[in-house]
Amino acid sequence: MSEPSLAEPGSPGPQDPDVSGSGGPSSGDPVRGVVEWATAGYELTVNGTAQPVSDAWIGENLLFVLRERLGFTAVKDGCGEGECGACTVLMDGQPAAACLVPAAAAQGRAIETPELHAVPQPDAVACALAAHAGAGCGFCLPGIGMEVRALLTRNAKPSTAAIREALSGHRCRCLPPERFIAATDEAAKALARKRAQAQAQAEALTQAELDAQAQPLRESPVLKASNYGRVPAQGAARTQQAGEPEQSGVWA
Repeated sequence: MSEPSLAEPGSPGPQDPDVSGSGGPSSGDPVRGVVEWATAGYELTVNGTAQPVSDAWIGENLLFVLRERLGFTAVKDGCGEGECGACTVLMDGQPAAACLVPAAAAQGRAIETPELHAVPQPDAVACALAAHAGAGCGFCLPGIGMEVRALLTRNAKPSTAAIREALSGHRCRCLPPERFIAATDEAAKALARKRAQAQAQAEALTQAELDAQAQPLRESPVLKASNYGRVPAQGAARTQQAGEPEQSGVWA
């Protein structure tokens, strides 16, 4: 019976190759069996902010980088094959499955995640989805919300068929499609009201600016002396009074 080895744990045993002499691998040689992955550093523009990414494997997809490296966890990891739509983000305004996009290839693209439209104040789409589809688990809602926003950007009043087509790439196991159609309709109406209010405010502001610019002219002594103090509205006319001298220009 051979005597047990008295070598220290971890030290080369009788059958171990000599790694300390000239026969072993040098310190600069790669270790056999260890694969060195190619890494890179780059910068992504997410929700309008530059996000640096360093020492990342070049094969990482955008979904992994957004969630695990940058902390945008509203982008959900569903199927990983581009079939469920849970990881949908907007790239330059167009919906894209983040699990199919190499992260390094997304440099220079404007990336939007659900956080942009829900934090700190949810937008019209997020509110409509919460009202009509809040009874489900919610896992699919961030991706559906991004798809709905892209749809309403290119079509302010989509038909039911257009909504169904836009959401055909999204899977929801909790709720029927009618819930999402109703939510999209409500969001479209809310956005239309918001645009109408913004237009009315812009028109009121424009009129106020015009009035402010015209006020110094109305107060001009030259205009007052010439009876040009106030220009009538377009199409307005003033009848010349009897005995009133005729003068050229616009009647005040």
